[in-house]
Amino acid sequence: MHVVPRSQLGLGIEQNGVLGCIGHHSLMDNGNRGLRGEMQTMIEDYMQDLYPGWSREAVTYSKFGEKQVLKAAGGSRDTLDSMDGISFLEENT
Repeated sequence: MHVVPRSQLGLGIEQNGVLGCIGHHSLMDNGNRGLRGEMQTMIEDYMQDLYPGWSREAVTYSKFGEKQVLKAAGGSRDTLDSMDGISFLEENT
């Protein structure tokens, strides 16, 4: 599931996606039973814990946006070459 939907210029990157079952994906896409807002808040909180400095703006395409660097636990990777104006770096732990 994209945290920021592609229709809202969300990037197709790891930091903009979470894995969910078909039921939860349907809730996010269709807002069934009025739970979309609550789920969105929970997912965004999770992403901020996983990627310190994460924000909706950081995973939304911006042709003229300033470069942002976010750090995550794991290996070392700089993905700036594959994106416009954003770089996610992983720290070695």
